[in-house]
Amino acid sequence: MLSINTAIADELRAHPCISSNVARANVAYREQHGRYRQLEDVRQVKLVTAELYVKLQPYLTL
Repeated sequence: MLSINTAIADELRAHPCISSNVARANVAYREQHGRYRQLEDVRQVKLVTAELYVKLQPYLTL
């Protein structure tokens, strides 16, 4: 499981479905907006498509 509130970009990037750009965008979003309150907040990151979110959801935790 990947904690989207604590994982650094390198940890996120280690997942086969997460590119370097998506990993950095997730961390940047968290730094700008604070902790994710629910998993669905990941969809607010512009690089996270609906398709990607469906693939990642089982592996993400707060």
